[in-house]
Amino acid sequence: MVVAVHDRYYGRRHVVAQREQNPFWWWVSLCVWVVSHLLWPASPRAANEVVVHMGYYEDNERLAVLTPSIRAEVDLHERTTLRAQYTYETFDREPPEGVLDAITGATSVSGGVSGGAEDTRHAVSAGATQRFGLTALTAGYYFARENDFLSYAFLVGVTQELFLRNLELSAVYRYTDDDIDNLTARPDEVFPRSKATHTFTVTATQLLSPKMWILGGYSYGYVSGYQSLPQRKVLIPFTIGGVTISEVFDETHPDERDRHTIFLRSKRYFLSRTVADLNLFGYFDDWGVKAFATELRLSQYLTDDLVLRMRYRFYTQTAADFYEEVYTQPQEYLTADDRLRAFDAHTAGIKLTYSLRALGLEDWWISFDYDRYQETNDGLAAHILQGSFRIAF
Repeated sequence: MVVAVHDRYYGRRHVVAQREQNPFWWWVSLCVWVVSHLLWPASPRAANEVVVHMGYYEDNERLAVLTPSIRAEVDLHERTTLRAQYTYETFDREPPEGVLDAITGATSVSGGVSGGAEDTRHAVSAGATQRFGLTALTAGYYFARENDFLSYAFLVGVTQELFLRNLELSAVYRYTDDDIDNLTARPDEVFPRSKATHTFTVTATQLLSPKMWILGGYSYGYVSGYQSLPQRKVLIPFTIGGVTISEVFDETHPDERDRHTIFLRSKRYFLSRTVADLNLFGYFDDWGVKAFATELRLSQYLTDDLVLRMRYRFYTQTAADFYEEVYTQPQEYLTADDRLRAFDAHTAGIKLTYSLRALGLEDWWISFDYDRYQETNDGLAAHILQGSFRIAF
């Protein structure tokens, strides 16, 4: 699911920057393992489940995103697990008051004013895991479509358990192909244009005790192709005869990008029925962007069936080498992508999870959570609401 907005819309995916860098199905499997083994250690996980999710995002730049989704996981037998998910996402950005349009309605402008935009996204994903003793093979596929955007991806991975299953090693390869279209392209422009991403991720998970584990890993991503967006424009002012005018330029990014990510996570369960979860994340690429994030989560049983989770996340990054707040002259690379600027961000959130076992519904639960996202250097603030309902059978 998407708790911020799609990275095609105004660059708010840095809200979940850590999740971007790592393969989807690995983190889904990890979260299921954590919940079943640490959060509810006395209740074995059901073999099959359906999770209905609803997410809502709204920020002070007039952008609202609604994201309903449904995910199912089924164990055919002890060795085979199938997964599938469908997501329907709507984007709605209101234009500023007093502004009828800014170049085009869907345009995001550096040095100017952006207009409104609406779009929808349909996304489906499916995957399977086959276990052979202490070895497991995983494969997955993802497809998403918008009015001017098409994406598909597949991944393959292998997991090996060692030392009485106390150590787990994992390697995952993911390939993503994006086709970006321009519905208002000029006659001399060639669209759609494509972008390919290859991501290799290795992780190691060590069980230190029945109540604590630690995970570490490294991810390398190579991106090639069209990495700009036709909706993003750069305005450069010129002064002629004492009169200042602005000329519009297309955003232009390098055609290649190498991305490196290092991550570390540790989780500890205490006899007070408290779970502490610490996440560290580091990132750098050859565009000059360097980032670091740290997140702490604390989960506490309030009753036998009600769990409270609180979290805080700090994220900071440097700007890309070619990023400028205001360009004074044309250059080889121009960007209107605010994800490439230097900024700090804080996210604080609270979540309540209620188990329905008292109603005789073993392993059924419902959860609600709220996150507040705030940047310190440009005033962006966002509210993120989520709700989930899990059915086990």
